[in-house]
Amino acid sequence: MIGYCDTCAYFKTYSVDAYLGECRRYAPRPCLEGDPGASAPSAGWPKVCAEDGCGEFEARQTSPADKQHVPNSERHAQALGLV
Repeated sequence: MIGYCDTCAYFKTYSVDAYLGECRRYAPRPCLEGDPGASAPSAGWPKVCAEDGCGEFEARQTSPADKQHVPNSERHAQALGLV
């Protein structure tokens, strides 16, 4: 089943509007292209938008508060710097 990240059990938001987040399906992965000023390698979860999706989707248990968030394409484009 392919679903959207905002309703996936593995989606962890880090933005105020709950639109941007990380996929925590697997352990953090090494970042190959890091900050040039960093003194050590780093690792992190893949960055995703609420409207993204994949084949490993697992629906999370939702509460009424979760259903208030409805992603839209315009915010997706803004988050990716396309607008």
